[in-house]
Amino acid sequence: DGSKIYYTLDGSFPTNNSTKYTKEITIDKTTVIKAIAYKNNYLASEIVSRTFIVGRTHDVAIVSLSTNHNNLFGGNGLLTNYMQESERKISFEFYESDGKLGVSFIGGTKLTGADSRKQPQKSMAVYLRKEYGQKEVTYPFFEDNEVNTYSSFTLRNAGEDPFEIRIQDTVQTNALKGQMDIDMQDYRPVVVYINGEYYGLYNLREKLNGNYIENKFNVEKGDYDLIKYKDATEGT
Repeated sequence: DGSKIYYTLDGSFPTNNSTKYTKEITIDKTTVIKAIAYKNNYLASEIVSRTFIVGRTHDVAIVSLSTNHNNLFGGNGLLTNYMQESERKISFEFYESDGKLGVSFIGGTKLTGADSRKQPQKSMAVYLRKEYGQKEVTYPFFEDNEVNTYSSFTLRNAGEDPFEIRIQDTVQTNALKGQMDIDMQDYRPVVVYINGEYYGLYNLREKLNGNYIENKFNVEKGDYDLIKYKDATEGT
């Protein structure tokens, strides 16, 4: 309908300076395709992102993160300069283990954790915000969880002990579920790809913040205090 489509194959966000779509695209390795449409006198379309995994199958769900290379791997990238607290724009795609797309959106990511940032594989928090296009997403990431709407969650690398705790942490949490009258973050094992490259096994977890408290316990902001170590991250 008079639109021109531009796309990228390296995870970066496309513009009208990217490759123009004129013919079919051949994919022979795992690739993220991002596309945008332009039309004279119209706003640009939303960016659509899809990951095509070639030569590999998984028994768990798949998360694909993609963004401009320098956001994560450049001299000031999150994964190379890992003590910084800045947030970078990403595309997030969630696929069930059978390859079916569950949800896709543009959001932001920050590194999370303390000493675990020194591990080769970093923990990352994912945020939905109005400035990226949507403030929350509704999808049943966690089986039997009454909460299906999220504004943030965490991809956890198992902390400072990725070889032992990676399994124990989640298994013990799951074993206690329903056995004790305490709250527990839900989790789900996933594999993560970044810009089409395999980045390892993670635990997708609910993020323990104000939105978690409000959604899980149906309380209003200002009606609770959330304290981490000795500081209040919500309330006083």
